[in-house]
Order: sequence, then structure tokens, then C-alpha cells
Amino acid sequence: MILRIRLQDWRSYGDVTIELDRPVVFFVAPNGVGKTSLVDAIRRCLLGFPRGRGVGRAVRAGADRAVLSVDLVVGGAGTITVTRTLTRSGRTTFTASAGDASLSEEEFGQILSREWASD
Repeated sequence: MILRIRLQDWRSYGDVTIELDRPVVFFVAPNGVGKTSLVDAIRRCLLGFPRGRGVGRAVRAGADRAVLSVDLVVGGAGTITVTRTLTRSGRTTFTASAGDASLSEEEFGQILSREWASD
């Protein structure tokens, strides 16, 4: 379950934190306000960015980088905080932690694969 989403300089979002306190949440809003951008940010934060030209276009105009962070509860792993950055040139970084323990991207992927049957 996702507990918190934090976006900085991602597409139309300057700086926003969304707290989620229910297992199921619906985002309802008019077209063009950023619902798809929000879902894409969560996907990119959890699963990574695609390789290739143009990925840096998701960084908000005027900013050098975007920061995406998600706090989620994942089965036996407990609460995990995942943060990814994306620069305008397409460079990315990844950090994750479960409590006081740091997780590599590979370890995080293994947790998602085991707990959510994702690949």
C-alpha cells in the first residue's frame, strides 16, 4: 500500500506531497491537471525510468532535476521509502531504505517481485 507520494519538479508539479490513508484511492479531476503525470511518477519511482532520448523532458520547465519519492508498505519488508531523481539530461539516481537499512535497486526489485509478483 502506498502511504505517501512526494514530487518535486515533475512535469506540471512544482512541489507536492500526497498522503494516502486508504488502501484504494481514486483521483478524479478535469482533463489536463496531472492525473496521468501522477500515476507515471509513481510507476517511474517504483520501477525505474526507460532508457533513451527524451526521458529528461519530464523535468519541470526551469528545473535541473525532478525528485520522485514514494513511501509504501510491502508485506514482510515493512515500510520502504524509494527515491529516484531524473536530470534534464536523462541521468537518474536511486535510493531506497527499509527502516535504517539501505536497499540496492536489485534488492528492492527482489522485494517487489516476491511480494507483488512483479517483474
